[in-house]
Amino acid sequence: MEKDMAIRREFKSKAFLLFALAIIIEHSTAQTKTGCSSPGRCQNGGTCVEADSGSYCICVNGWSGDDCTENIDDCATAACSAGATCIDRVASFICLCPYGRTGLLCHIDDACIHNPCSNGAQCDTNPINGKAHCDCPSGYRGTYCNEDIDECSLGANPCEQRGKCINTFGSFSCQCPHGSMGSRCEIDINECAPNQTGQNCTQTGCSSPGRCQNGGTCVEADSGSYCICVNGWSGDDCTENIDDCATAACSAGATCIDRVASFICLCPYGRTGLLCHIDDACIHNPCSNGAQCDTNPINGKAHCNCPSGYGGTYCNEDIDECSLGANPCEQRGKCINTFGSFQCQCPHGFMGPRCEAHITFMS
Repeated sequence: MEKDMAIRREFKSKAFLLFALAIIIEHSTAQTKTGCSSPGRCQNGGTCVEADSGSYCICVNGWSGDDCTENIDDCATAACSAGATCIDRVASFICLCPYGRTGLLCHIDDACIHNPCSNGAQCDTNPINGKAHCDCPSGYRGTYCNEDIDECSLGANPCEQRGKCINTFGSFSCQCPHGSMGSRCEIDINECAPNQTGQNCTQTGCSSPGRCQNGGTCVEADSGSYCICVNGWSGDDCTENIDDCATAACSAGATCIDRVASFICLCPYGRTGLLCHIDDACIHNPCSNGAQCDTNPINGKAHCNCPSGYGGTYCNEDIDECSLGANPCEQRGKCINTFGSFQCQCPHGFMGPRCEAHITFMS
């Protein structure tokens, strides 16, 4: 009996010592974790300072709290105008303006509402004073881009080969001299006979640059030089495109467009395929919910390119975005599936299609 009591006293004594040791270790660990040597003691760029009473953080602008993790609500003192929505950011805020208002605080009328710019100019509003600024297209100038620029009097003649520059409203045209053509007279017209070149139309052979065009091969012979043209070209210098439409098999009603060594069939309404020989399945559009119907040019079958939120062969099946993976709603908002889309039921204090905007209730 006495032996058992001694064992129990020894066990209790060891248990007490272990308990006391655990408290000492825990207290030591707590002191270590709260000092500046602890990783991440001060967050978001804060500076840790050791003092007699313990460590504390000096937070950078926009943050507060014991460890600088609390974002200061700058919308609480923001001066966004009535009707604007304030979005809080770190050490700043953004005012989302209603229609017709602009400026950093949405305090200015938007001058671009009644677009004063002419001739297709882009109207931009100055966020400081609300005035309109017109970005003029080429050929126009002035505050509202309603003044013509005379390109012919700006400096050097824009027409090559000494062509005559004629100003037009918003542009110019070139009257080219004999032997040249193009919008700026940049193309020289070869008026010589085949196998001749230069101002005096001098006879040349294979040594002349460009004797055979479009990949043709020049061959010297006793009677002179001649060209062996690649597929699709013909003529003395391989500059004549062979008319492939002459032997094309486009179906009745189609229009044949000749290309180099090939052709294209432009199909009439209701027909498709390379030769317009197939009925177009997209005529009676089988696609639902605004999907784009494309016809396979090989077999004429319809293919539906579904818009976001829909699936299936004909885009008539709803995609449940709420069950695809991660919650599309921020701030732990509740995702509610709808036909072709989804909605977010936002927690108190947040708004937006995905609960991405923080609401500040201004007095």
